[in-house]
Amino acid sequence: MEALSHFAGDIGLRLGKYLMTILGESNYLLGLHPPGDKSRPWIEQIKSAAGAASQLVQQLITFSCRLPPEVELISLNNIVRHMAEQFTLHFGNSLARGDFRIEIQLEAEKALVLVDASQFENAVLRLLKWVHARVGVGTLTIRTTSQHDKVRLSLIDNGPVLREDERVKLFEPFHDVDQENADLGLALAYGIIRQAQGTILLSSSSSGTELSIDLPQAQTEPTKAVIVPASAKQTILVVDDEDLVRNYLVIALQHLGYDVIAVKDGNEALSQCQQSNVNIDVLLTDMVLPGMNGRQLAEQAKKVRPTLKLVFMSGYTENLLGE
Repeated sequence: MEALSHFAGDIGLRLGKYLMTILGESNYLLGLHPPGDKSRPWIEQIKSAAGAASQLVQQLITFSCRLPPEVELISLNNIVRHMAEQFTLHFGNSLARGDFRIEIQLEAEKALVLVDASQFENAVLRLLKWVHARVGVGTLTIRTTSQHDKVRLSLIDNGPVLREDERVKLFEPFHDVDQENADLGLALAYGIIRQAQGTILLSSSSSGTELSIDLPQAQTEPTKAVIVPASAKQTILVVDDEDLVRNYLVIALQHLGYDVIAVKDGNEALSQCQQSNVNIDVLLTDMVLPGMNGRQLAEQAKKVRPTLKLVFMSGYTENLLGE
């Protein structure tokens, strides 16, 4: 699963770059072709297709734990309560007929977790839908408990025993969904929970199946970055080895009023920084470059230009940014 996750992340990040270019240039073209223009439907179709592909790429990146979450300190019980308000929307017919019952037992009232609430609810909802599809007629118990430094969310059903071949493939991408839906299914839930430093435990017997999510208990809010708007009258040095992405960034930034210098690697960027007659206010660099990476480039560039502002761009920068 780790190898598959890494592969999915690499593919997702590369495709994401290309889709960023398509979506960005589609938006620009839409601005040039107002409603009623005969070319506009074609442009809207391109944007729509790229948007759908982008959603799948986002799932790939989330599955690989490379999509930075917007974490917050929140009660696990409150997450379940909020989700309970949506159960009628997702399981309304079964609940109304009495075929499918959901019982909620909230015991971890004071337990807090650090999660991206939206992503985590997405993961749990995927698991709930899987239980509903598997059980059909039966009872699902949603239970929260606190265990020392961990908080557990358990989904317990009274359905048939889960076969070994089902267990093995349970979290594989596309395993539990219609292929035409282009959805990662439970694999996405697995990635979201793993990114929240959680683990998934699965046990099944003739009396039913229990799927438990263990999360670390949290005490304090994470530190949030402060974003300061930049002036549009500056020169930006863009560094990216992908021609399509680099060219798109040049067009987009120039359209916003910036002066732009674009290069494809760290050596070319340093060469520009070392020229005293070249004005550079901001270094905008991809983190993954041939030769030196974005962090290494930034360190060298700051030695030459101590006041240089730095902006990093990447789908996954945790290991490269370090502290």
